[in-house]
Amino acid sequence: MVTTKFKKGTRVVATTGMRGVPEGTPGNVRIAVGLTWLRYRVSFDNGADVGSVGHEKLVPEHDWADFKKNRARLADEAAAAAEAAATAPKPEPKAAAPAVSGNDKLAELMARSKAAREAKA
Repeated sequence: MVTTKFKKGTRVVATTGMRGVPEGTPGNVRIAVGLTWLRYRVSFDNGADVGSVGHEKLVPEHDWADFKKNRARLADEAAAAAEAAATAPKPEPKAAAPAVSGNDKLAELMARSKAAREAKA
């Protein structure tokens, strides 16, 4: 859930590459729209004017350095978790139950029914 909405005039940085805008390009929010899906029209410093930029693709300019550090830390943690999962011992597969043919299954059910009738009598 988005906790803060960028207002008109807020300086932001693109967190992902977009058409005509490389990652890390700063810009200025021109228009903010949306209630549940926040999106913006942003004029970037490289001259690109992009509409419908999702909130998750922008970060305030003053938080850009922290965002990069956090993203790198999360990537390192994910790589470590993947490496740990790859080197973890694999569990032994359970032995499959012997296949029961249709006739064997029918004989088993008949025997159970006979035993139930005898116990009832």
